Amino acid sequence: MVKGQKYCAIFKTAFKNFSLENKSFIHDHVTYYIQQRTSIIASIYICEHIHMCIMCIHILYIYIYIYICV
Repeated sequence: MVKGQKYCAIFKTAFKNFSLENKSFIHDHVTYYIQQRTSIIASIYICEHIHMCIMCIHILYIYIYIYICV
């Protein structure tokens, strides 16, 4: 298995377990930052301002998922 594919499997599994509300929230934020062509540092920046650790992890997961798998 290619390294990227391994990560894809992890992120797909994690994403399946997110609530619909979280998916929508994450999607909106990640889509915005991807459109702005910023790096993963942007996701970390969002996290610092949301003050919700679990949501931070979700944002980073889905950011990487989209970046690697889509």
